[in-house]
Amino acid sequence: MRRLTFNELEQIHLDIIQSSAWAKAELKRQLGAKKRNKSEHGIDDGTANQFKSNLL
Repeated sequence: MRRLTFNELEQIHLDIIQSSAWAKAELKRQLGAKKRNKSEHGIDDGTANQFKSNLL
């Protein structure tokens, strides 16, 4: 086994940064699509009525 060169380490670092940016963008896209799909079907996220008391 050998140590990676500075250039190899730098390339791995850049790949990680790009992968992270892609994953964040993909998650944002998927969450947006999920919200749009729910709103098209009249389904909310369920948090509005989650804590209402039965006493009212």
